[in-house]
Amino acid sequence: MRVGVIDATAWIDPDEAASLVLEELQVEMSLARLYHIAAFHWLYRPILLQPRIKELIIEDGKWLDYLSGRVPEYAGLKSP
Repeated sequence: MRVGVIDATAWIDPDEAASLVLEELQVEMSLARLYHIAAFHWLYRPILLQPRIKELIIEDGKWLDYLSGRVPEYAGLKSP
């Protein structure tokens, strides 16, 4: 994981940080990074607001209830 790069980029360029996360997900074929971002939502809020990341969180559904109570933009969202 490129945690340091993603962490440093999250608040400077959220679009780039989201792109890095998506690239990492394709290479590792694991949602562990996405779960890390959801668990530490206060640190990664700019990434969580990126449309593709939000879409993945909704599709997966595992962290949706957790985030809906903590990130206003996720409130009321349901998994398909």
